[in-house]
Amino acid sequence: MNRKQRRKMEKAMGFLKSSKKMTASERKEMKKRKREAGKMIHQQNVEKAENDLREARDKREQEKIQGLIEKGFNEDLAIKLTRTRK
Repeated sequence: MNRKQRRKMEKAMGFLKSSKKMTASERKEMKKRKREAGKMIHQQNVEKAENDLREARDKREQEKIQGLIEKGFNEDLAIKLTRTRK
């Protein structure tokens, strides 16, 4: 969920109106919690993207190894050739 969607949800739930009635310290604490939650969401997205890239790279590597094995290379040599090529 992006910032725009979260903001729309907060408005629908009445958080934006209620924040006007809060004291400055309460608003500060709420903003701090929201900032921390946003950082956590960002970190989750970064980790997901890294995992997706790693999985795609591993899949391509396995496909290359299988292709080399089909061409007649033994498995050890195919792995070495695949891992040394960049």
